[in-house]
Amino acid sequence: MSDLMSATEKFDEQIKEAGITEVEVQTHYPPDDFDWPDLADKQDKLEALPPAPVDALPVVLRDMCREASVAFKISIEAAIINALSVVSGCASRHYTARIKKGVEARPNLYALTFQVPGERKSSTFKPFTRAPEKWICEQRDDWEDKKIDKEIRVGKIEALKRKLKNDTSENPHADLEEIKKLQKEPEICNPNFIKDEGTSEALARRMKDCDEQLLLASSDASQTLAVMFGKYAKDGRPDIGFYLKSFDGDPYGSERSNEDNSIHMDDPCLSIALTTQVRELEAIKRNPELFGSGFMSRFLFCVPDGLAGAVDEGGEIIRKYDDAVISAATEEKYLKLIYMLLEDRKRIKTEYQLPICDEARSRWIEFYNDTERKMGAEYADAKDTVIRLPHLALKIVAGLAVYRADDAPSITPQDMNNAIRLVEYFWLHTERLLGMISKRKMPKLVRRIIDKLKKDGANVIQTSPMLKNLSVKAEDLQEAIKWMLDNKHCREIEVVNTHRPQGGRKPATNYEVNPTLL
Repeated sequence: MSDLMSATEKFDEQIKEAGITEVEVQTHYPPDDFDWPDLADKQDKLEALPPAPVDALPVVLRDMCREASVAFKISIEAAIINALSVVSGCASRHYTARIKKGVEARPNLYALTFQVPGERKSSTFKPFTRAPEKWICEQRDDWEDKKIDKEIRVGKIEALKRKLKNDTSENPHADLEEIKKLQKEPEICNPNFIKDEGTSEALARRMKDCDEQLLLASSDASQTLAVMFGKYAKDGRPDIGFYLKSFDGDPYGSERSNEDNSIHMDDPCLSIALTTQVRELEAIKRNPELFGSGFMSRFLFCVPDGLAGAVDEGGEIIRKYDDAVISAATEEKYLKLIYMLLEDRKRIKTEYQLPICDEARSRWIEFYNDTERKMGAEYADAKDTVIRLPHLALKIVAGLAVYRADDAPSITPQDMNNAIRLVEYFWLHTERLLGMISKRKMPKLVRRIIDKLKKDGANVIQTSPMLKNLSVKAEDLQEAIKWMLDNKHCREIEVVNTHRPQGGRKPATNYEVNPTLL
């Protein structure tokens, strides 16, 4: 870059010495019939999705999603992803689907839905969160009583410690044994395991109180995402360490100078069910490290078509009012499922490995190999996202086996096929997302180049000025331009400088940018 800049500056000096105040530039464009590909059309129009595989869900969830979709006029795919993620937050973290040692997963899921305004985001949420919220309310009185017991126990421990520290204990050995006994009493579990926002530290503290398991759920997640993406971080970088560790249960620790304020968890388990506006995609655009860190690859995404104002083939509005509701029978079955899962969470304290038959195991291995093969071809530019699809399928299948509410849940071939169908369907939504944020179509430096041209109202990349404005290396700029040439984002144009004093330096090639990008 320094060599290129010095050459440019030398050329400028030569122009000044020759007394030339303005350089006449002639730009020779290719023929007028040049056919630009309409990149704007590809980026703005979402490809049609196949029907959502609602039949891949267990019957109770299938009925809830279908009836909620009809009753509240919401997209069926938004209902499916919210049902899966909310229910996964109710299932015990001790359920495990295992292919082999080291290749295993728990049911907890991370889900993020992007919707345009007017899509009734709360209505896609409430039908599924109402049941666990009811369970929490029923547990609250007992929790308050137990908190008093805990405060008394903590007070006894502190009093005994003071006696030992001040050497006023009449029987130090007995007091020490009593402290150990009191400390071994089981911790009281906070039943309020649902939180709608908070810093990672606040979420970790609530999770610690809830037996290391938490559901982060919000139908208006703009503030939650802002915090997650670094709003309160000193360096403005995304604060994602807690989320990464809580996905698979890696030990988490938050050290503080005061030991009492430190947080330590051996097996954290977080489920996420968030819905937000499409405009929040801008925050993801500004944080490309969210993909590089593997954070975004842990999510199932949903980007449904907007229903507000839409009409069917007969010209009738799709969301026309009617008296449809979720039936009492369907709501009761869903409530029973949630209560069963939450009672199992209280009861199961060690790993429960879900049996998996050979056919189901072979089907997962086939899906893994097929995904790996595609990463070298059609998914080559999205490896950091697609790599986790087999793991997400394993998480989903762990849940599907449990949500049937069998006495001895196990993973069947049908469970595995359904899990893979769901993962493949929501991968189509992920591809929508990647297209909307230009993750697959446009590298970061290319986006900066186009943003600069838009700001300047220009349509031609002039290499030297662009180097100065963006402060990047010459080889990086050339690599970005090569990518743009290969993907029809720009084309070379011949620039002829009529004034080249003292031999001058041949002008660098300029590039006209595809007008559909501007």
